[in-house]
Amino acid sequence: MGADEDSIVSAVEFVKEEFCSLHLASRDGGLAESHPLYSMASALSLENLLALLQQIDNLKDAATIEETLKEMFKAHRCEEARRRLDDGLADLLRGNKEDALRAFTKLVEDEPEYAEAYNKKSTCHYMLGQMADSIEAAQASLHLAPLNFQALSGLGLCQYENRKYQLAADSFRRSLEIDPWSPISCKYAACVDLLAKIDTAKGQSYPWDGGQGENE
Repeated sequence: MGADEDSIVSAVEFVKEEFCSLHLASRDGGLAESHPLYSMASALSLENLLALLQQIDNLKDAATIEETLKEMFKAHRCEEARRRLDDGLADLLRGNKEDALRAFTKLVEDEPEYAEAYNKKSTCHYMLGQMADSIEAAQASLHLAPLNFQALSGLGLCQYENRKYQLAADSFRRSLEIDPWSPISCKYAACVDLLAKIDTAKGQSYPWDGGQGENE
């Protein structure tokens, strides 16, 4: 294709960079009002999208917002860091969990402020049955990105596997408060039912029982 091929590649790279800039600006702000993406980034801010997620009344639109938010969490100002995240995700999708874990471990060493890298590292640990390490990585991710509903759900799953049902229920509830469309609602319901069965005789109170019973 010659010159046309070079033009297409350049155009694709330009669009990719603009999308990255938009995701970062929507998530982190910081654009000058004179910037051509300012109005769009303001309209698509993290706060606005999360608020919209609470108001949407159909699954299709909710899924669109969820996917946009996930891309925001993945965004990084360093193109190489984002590429390394995608490489690790590709390993994970191929079932190469150990390779993916090595990739994400090295990535968080090199980019200790990259919240989504910690989140994916947590996922790898979870899939390998390494719950303590998964919890540690999820907490590191949430320290950097407290509104990452996927990290909260992942943390809850680890706590559930460790039979820390109260902590798991709290994590699931916090995730659902951010994203009420999350499929983790089924796990939350199961956790609540299990806690009710375990603690009925103790008369304990939980946020979901209307304040009945006693707190320890």
